[in-house]
Amino acid sequence: MNIRKTTLILVSTILMLIAFSVSAQEGVQNLAVVVNALTNPKLGIFTSLSIINLDEPDPKKAVKNEIIPLGSVPSDIQIQGELGYVVNTFSNNVQVIDLRNRASLGEIPIGDGTLPQQIALVSPSKAYVTCNGTNDIRVVEVKGRSVINTIPGGLKPTGITVLNGKAYVTNSAFVVDPVTYNVTYKDSSVTVIDTQTDTVLKTIPVPTNATDVTTDGESKVLVLSAGDFNLIPGNLVIIDGNRDEIEKIVELKTTPGFSLVMNRKKHVFINDGFLTNRGLMVYDLVNKKWMHDRNDALADFAGGA
Repeated sequence: MNIRKTTLILVSTILMLIAFSVSAQEGVQNLAVVVNALTNPKLGIFTSLSIINLDEPDPKKAVKNEIIPLGSVPSDIQIQGELGYVVNTFSNNVQVIDLRNRASLGEIPIGDGTLPQQIALVSPSKAYVTCNGTNDIRVVEVKGRSVINTIPGGLKPTGITVLNGKAYVTNSAFVVDPVTYNVTYKDSSVTVIDTQTDTVLKTIPVPTNATDVTTDGESKVLVLSAGDFNLIPGNLVIIDGNRDEIEKIVELKTTPGFSLVMNRKKHVFINDGFLTNRGLMVYDLVNKKWMHDRNDALADFAGGA
């Protein structure tokens, strides 16, 4: 997982390291699964998957580095049982990983030009994949490894999360000029989908450039609207998942990174590092206040969350 400085020409793609705790069976209880998304063949850097055994105290033994090759520009990973599902954006597929045997089991084709972004496992047999290139959400039959339905989305659907039988999809609504490559932002929104019927229930308008989304596991849906860099600051949007209405908008007063994470104490972590690189901001969802705002960010985490 060595990170080397390199130049990449990539538009509308988030390059990141993604870590997840995984509960597996028969001995392996705690894993961190890391997607290495950088690519530069001249430097010998290729997309890959690394696995860290969190129960192993010796770092040299704990890390199995770059053991599984991935597709072009992996952008998300979700875990179900012993299988990992990696979204390869420019390969237009979802790669299935056997975490126990450390092997790739093949790919699920999502469709030419779909540019898949994120995946949500809505049941043991069904997944949703947001498709940035075709402005829709593909319904995947997991065991059959095929797309079985298409749900219309907003402009540039990106993030997705599931709560209480509903999926919430962020539509970042950016438009790229094909000549100048300048990016402009239209009206962002969140599409709410009934996961039983695969139908759209509601569209919720949210502030500019809605990128990532997560939940508190109970009744709150959290949306990160990244804004338009220094022109429009970002916001944390809190949605009441029972009424599917905005409960509160928390001004970030800065340009955040494109993702957010919440722990079991309902502390929301947002990186203030896209332009300023100050560090990690922390918002207390229960007490509805900042623990660390942009002026008191956790500097040790500058550059990523």
